[in-house]
Amino acid sequence: MMMGLDPFQEEVLEAFFARENGFFLTGGAALAGYHIHHRATESLEFCTVEDRVRVGEAALLEVAGEIGAKIQRIEAPESHGKFLLRRGDDSLVVSIARDLCPQVQPEKTIIGEVRVDRPKEITARILCDLRSHFGLAELVDLRALEIVGYTVEDHLEAATHRDPEATPAEMVRALSGFEIGEDARPPGDISTADLRSYVAVLILRLTSLAARS
Repeated sequence: MMMGLDPFQEEVLEAFFARENGFFLTGGAALAGYHIHHRATESLEFCTVEDRVRVGEAALLEVAGEIGAKIQRIEAPESHGKFLLRRGDDSLVVSIARDLCPQVQPEKTIIGEVRVDRPKEITARILCDLRSHFGLAELVDLRALEIVGYTVEDHLEAATHRDPEATPAEMVRALSGFEIGEDARPPGDISTADLRSYVAVLILRLTSLAARS
């Protein structure tokens, strides 16, 4: 099973950051490609804290032309854009978004030419996402982060720095309504049963934290 980034993803990253340094790579691709290498990914998430979404989109269009890829816009709300890049058998979803939340670690890691979000910030992001929008990939990422030492308990303060409403009680509410079906296919080498067990224990931990707050 492949882990990390594939050559097409690396090519897009290098070409994008050669043009644009007002963004950083975050989310599962940052973890898988540069930090913990725990799974593969089918998408890249570029974030900026500035009003540069349209600038980033223009840079991505240039990248597609340079590497000979076809590009299709999937979503185009005001705050972000989502694109599908294709070249031969390779395909990749790229999101370009503005992060309006306060940064826990404003200084990002520079690896080659790529600006990469740090694990502490990504852990806080995932905890904030547990309030409302998350999926199997985010749960797999959180579990992998905890395995290497970025625990939920140690990052709740960072999460509430980003979003004051990211409380243990809100996370419990959302996780309790999330079902991992028998046909679920979590990314990486974790089984559905193991991920379900992790979530069950996580709910108990968060419930205990909520009772203390």
